[in-house]
Amino acid sequence: MFGVHSNGWCSSYTVGGDRGTLWDPYTTLSTSNNTVGTINCGTFSSLCGDKSGVCFEAGHDIQQSHLGGAPGSFRFSDLDDFVGTCLTCKTWDYTMGSLLFNSFIFCQVFNEINSRELFDDYRVFSGLLGNPVFCGVLLVTVAIQIILIQFGGDFLKTSPLNLSQWLITIALGAVTLLVGFLAKFVRVKEDPDTFFVNPDSTVGDSGTSGKLKSEKVYPEESQKGKESSLQSNREVGARSHV
Repeated sequence: MFGVHSNGWCSSYTVGGDRGTLWDPYTTLSTSNNTVGTINCGTFSSLCGDKSGVCFEAGHDIQQSHLGGAPGSFRFSDLDDFVGTCLTCKTWDYTMGSLLFNSFIFCQVFNEINSRELFDDYRVFSGLLGNPVFCGVLLVTVAIQIILIQFGGDFLKTSPLNLSQWLITIALGAVTLLVGFLAKFVRVKEDPDTFFVNPDSTVGDSGTSGKLKSEKVYPEESQKGKESSLQSNREVGARSHV
């Protein structure tokens, strides 16, 4: 979907080290024999002018004169300890981890919206703009996330994402809304003996609240809860008069 490398991939190098070390492109091993050892640290600079990680992992054809008359190809990434001897990573790429991190955070952002309504009420956006504190929390969360992704760098091990990657990760996070919507249709029977039902209490935003929704959805269980509560109150009152 994203076409990115694994997390912690080096996207660019600087060349240094011992330029006298040679590698045999056939065996990929270092050698002191300059007849078969035709690759050295300088070869990377010659073939990879941009010194990129892409060029480091790409295949390269060697001219016959370099191989004693025999053509061949090799990858710098296959050469034994070539990085440790010749190269130092200049820029690390954390795009894969940033994509996963961003998708996870937006799952949480959309799940906060899901959590605005409990039980079977699917109107999670109802009254959203009328709650400035909640909107402020969402905006601050998104703003901090943008800063962490775009400017976190090596300290947070994040890499900036392009617009397409941002939109895809946000869309993946928004799947939480669909999951939350479908979960509203999964009826879970509640035990009225585990909570006290106050018929005068309200929940939710003004204008959308009412009596406890468990009372509305499960009237028989709620009635049993009321009767159980009244019976308990009578018993307490009877003991207090004794």
